Amino acid sequence: MIKIFLTGDNHIGRGFKYDKADELGELRLNAFKTMADKAAEEQCDIFVIAGDLFENNYNYSQHEIESLINNLKSFHGKILILPGNHDFDSENVKLWRVFESKAEGKINLKILNEFKVYELNVRDERVMIFPAYCDSEHSPQGKNNLDWIKEYFNNNNNLDNNIYKIGIAHGAIEGETPDADRKYFMMSKDELNNINVDVWLIGHTHAPFPKYLSLELELINNNKIFNAGSHMQNDINDGSEGQCFIIELNNDKSIKAKKFLSGPVNFKKFDIDLNGQDLNQELDNALGSLKDNCVVELNLTGFINKNDFDNRLNIINKNLERFIDYEINYQELRPIIDQNILKEFSENSFAYKFLNNIMAEPDNNAEAYMAYSLIKSLEM
Repeated sequence: MIKIFLTGDNHIGRGFKYDKADELGELRLNAFKTMADKAAEEQCDIFVIAGDLFENNYNYSQHEIESLINNLKSFHGKILILPGNHDFDSENVKLWRVFESKAEGKINLKILNEFKVYELNVRDERVMIFPAYCDSEHSPQGKNNLDWIKEYFNNNNNLDNNIYKIGIAHGAIEGETPDADRKYFMMSKDELNNINVDVWLIGHTHAPFPKYLSLELELINNNKIFNAGSHMQNDINDGSEGQCFIIELNNDKSIKAKKFLSGPVNFKKFDIDLNGQDLNQELDNALGSLKDNCVVELNLTGFINKNDFDNRLNIINKNLERFIDYEINYQELRPIIDQNILKEFSENSFAYKFLNNIMAEPDNNAEAYMAYSLIKSLEM
């Protein structure tokens, strides 16, 4: 039996649009310590990064590389890194040479940047690694880098069944990953299943599959293709929860797997339309159950009483200040036109009578506010 820790699509170096972008970047880096610790605790033999460890292969920092290496030190097994389409390897790319040089003597690292079989000895078992790494950002339309593996098995169809055969690839999976132009090393599930490896470890698709894995190790039937998705959400539009996979490949080549929640940050978006409700209470209803390790985007619309409206920024900040970062949009939040606002006008004035008549109609907040705004503009 061998045990594998799988992550990928980490995108170290990708920027964040929020004020605390640097802090978020550090959290994304430091999550590798959490992952390495978990891999060690689970007694994994191999730690696999299935592509796009970095956002690109040119704009990286020494701090990022050194932090990654330091954070991975608690894992003493073999660390295998596959270049993806963002951090692809080619003749003129220096990233992976720099990384290997910095890692030497610190972690047990191998960059899978050749189309060849890499052989490992794990628990006195023979393990063969078949990488389909990215040697460019985009592939020729509809092409991938699996051909050399297919050819290998065509020429070696009598391999010892006791050998563990692990395929690692980066690219779109047909039916799982949007790729209309078929330029991201598109692979089909049938194509992968027809190659005689025991398990496929895939990167590129940020949403994990299979989607049904639980937090407990369970036998996986009729599937040998695993994509863990991103280890941390990158933004609001990233629907993953930040996770990795732990995969157990047994002597009979059966597979057990589970997910591990590695994400140190959750990105949440709330659109709240108010119709006279207490602002503080509504914010507490929406946000109260969230953990502090969130980045929150809040869009407020509708109508609230004038006291809440006048104090809206204080109320909003009080509810959001515990989070890592937040963005708020309250430009479409309006005060309810009520008796307090009517005090701005003389009871005998046209403005007072006009607004009072509109207020007499139920659910006329929008019309009353439009009328109030028009009257105030005419006073200027």
